[in-house]
Amino acid sequence: MIVAGAFLAAVFMPAGIASAQEAPLHLNPAVEKLAHGQPIIGTQTDDMSLQNCHSLARLNFDYSYVDMEHGPLNLDGLAYCVAAMVDKAAVLKKGNAQPNVALFARFPPYGRDLESNDWIVKQALDMGLMGVIFNGVDNKEQMTRLIRYMRYPQQKTSKYQQPPGLRGYAPGNAIFAWGVSAAEYERHADVWPLNPEGDLLAIP
Repeated sequence: MIVAGAFLAAVFMPAGIASAQEAPLHLNPAVEKLAHGQPIIGTQTDDMSLQNCHSLARLNFDYSYVDMEHGPLNLDGLAYCVAAMVDKAAVLKKGNAQPNVALFARFPPYGRDLESNDWIVKQALDMGLMGVIFNGVDNKEQMTRLIRYMRYPQQKTSKYQQPPGLRGYAPGNAIFAWGVSAAEYERHADVWPLNPEGDLLAIP
């Protein structure tokens, strides 16, 4: 577990499928709870097998994170796990794109390692992760740099300009994993609570 230091509407539904509730404000179930002042609970794993990731998707938890700090940095396995946690049955039951369990990951570099984190953040988010856990963040400047790589460059009309985003744009896999349009992903793919509509968590 992490200790913090930090749409469909239809008139008729087939039998056996619960009627769609009002869509949640957040696609990330952990952020949805945090935004309402509720605690979150989760688990960690280093098992990225098909069976384990299927099981993670249906836990009665808010998040799970893949721990690669002390094990192999297996980005292929992580991408496989993201895809394996796409649960169409849960989407049909809930009537919206919010998964039951948000997937995060923790990676080997420390926040103080500066440039060594940049490309990992890009790879992780483009796969479809909803949060990144950062090790060894010593100060505000280091955390600000990491957050900048989680944010797309802001439009001039954005209400949340600071810190300026540096993330490159290639969200094809993330859009598939999140089950939303490109425009909807762009709206939600920002760091909460920096952007109150964001669905990404930066966890030091």
